[in-house]
Amino acid sequence: MASSPSVCLGEKADRCADPVSDIETFIRPQVDALRRATAGESRTHVAVIADLFCDDRFCRPTRNGAQAFADNNHLNIPGALGLASDLRCAFVVLLGRKEPSVAALPVLETPPKPR
Repeated sequence: MASSPSVCLGEKADRCADPVSDIETFIRPQVDALRRATAGESRTHVAVIADLFCDDRFCRPTRNGAQAFADNNHLNIPGALGLASDLRCAFVVLLGRKEPSVAALPVLETPPKPR
């Protein structure tokens, strides 16, 4: 992302949208390196969460209308909690469990209180 979501979302939400091609250029070397490092490892999978923030043309630091990033590459707490369902389902599939077992996995509804 070009700038901090807190700044650009406060000014104009469209300023935060980056072309998919820019994001691809940025993350592709890391994704390719991870895929090479895990090649042949049947129990290892590379997940690219950027795909969850992109449509065919743009990637945005929001999800379901809410800011999901604290800065240009770190999820904030609501953003992380918002991804929990998607990631939980992905892990269930990767672990070879059947879909009904998703309900048995813990769900964090609210962020933990600071001590």
